[in-house]
Amino acid sequence: MQGSLYTKILCLFLRLFNRDLLPACGATVADLNAGIPSVRRLQKGIKDREIFEIKLSTGDTFVGQLRWQDPDCLCLTDAGGQESLLWRSAIAFIKVKSHP
Repeated sequence: MQGSLYTKILCLFLRLFNRDLLPACGATVADLNAGIPSVRRLQKGIKDREIFEIKLSTGDTFVGQLRWQDPDCLCLTDAGGQESLLWRSAIAFIKVKSHP
């Protein structure tokens, strides 16, 4: 019983802090939580094909349409069709540039 509890606690810790080791405990990364307002807002922007400005903590700025999001990244396509994968951990802010 105690070994089982230890495994559950270890997997919970890995889910929260170290996703690289998740396969070692048979766990998976959870899907996006659609109950979170930021996730819902970005999904609306994807559906409505809104133009977003995304500024990274490095100071780089990207402008374009969001194509998809996952727990780690956003995919942004600029006016020329160039796709960029932006890691959520690198994003300083996101703002809507225009509505369709």
